[in-house]
Amino acid sequence: MSYIDKDNTNGSMMLFYEKDNYNEHFKHLKSTQIVLLWIISLSLLVTVLGVFFYLRRHFKTLLRGFSKISRGVYGEKIKIDSNNELQTIAEYFNKMSDSIKEKDDINKSYMQELEQKLRDIELLKESEQKLYQKATRDHLTSLYNREKFETVFDFIVHTAERENKTLVFAVVDIDWFKKVNDTYGHNIGDVVLKKTASVLQENIRKNDLVARWGGEEFVIAMLVNNTNESQRVLENIRRKFAQYDFGLQEKITLSIGLTFYRKGEEYTETFERADEALYMAKENGRNRVESKF
Repeated sequence: MSYIDKDNTNGSMMLFYEKDNYNEHFKHLKSTQIVLLWIISLSLLVTVLGVFFYLRRHFKTLLRGFSKISRGVYGEKIKIDSNNELQTIAEYFNKMSDSIKEKDDINKSYMQELEQKLRDIELLKESEQKLYQKATRDHLTSLYNREKFETVFDFIVHTAERENKTLVFAVVDIDWFKKVNDTYGHNIGDVVLKKTASVLQENIRKNDLVARWGGEEFVIAMLVNNTNESQRVLENIRRKFAQYDFGLQEKITLSIGLTFYRKGEEYTETFERADEALYMAKENGRNRVESKF
């Protein structure tokens, strides 16, 4: 073997040796990289899990706070021990909660004042209604009183003229009422007055007006097309009242006088003429309807 061949052989052997060392070193380096990769991955996983649970705990605190606000529990504070943005969020949340509670307290106070004012208004309305009832209604029979009748008489007159109808005015009187009071007492007298009012109210027409004039006298105003129509209504009232049994020895009856309103006259003139018709009914035996036109 020549010198050159020896050199080539030694070079080849050195190349194979270096290649084997390189392969071994590469495998070792690769293993090291894999281990480092696992370590880094585990570290990242632990870090991520730590951050996750850290954030989860504080987010739960935030969610509990928002949950209370959603249920109307204001002014609640949350506490997050942290020096990062979560602590800032918690501080803003607490300020928001205090602001909401302050406004809610103001609203509650306003609503309480409003409710009290509404109650006061209702009490005032009830008081006004009672005063109106007392001023316009007869306390015993609940019919309109004389004052109320006088205030609406002009309106009735205008209605009659506008609708081209006849305004009939009637005075109703309980026969021998003083004798009833003297014989049976005022309690029975009140029963008779109430029954009279109910019979009148139940048997007049929808748009007719009835009122207690005073004592045992009542008045009725009716808008009719002709006087025969009013005569039928009043005769029906007289008959039904006479049929009622008060359980007394005497039979209680009604006398009724009617007339119609003459254009331009005062209501006192109309009433006087109806009162004269009532006097005629009394003179002619009571328990009857008489008219004067």
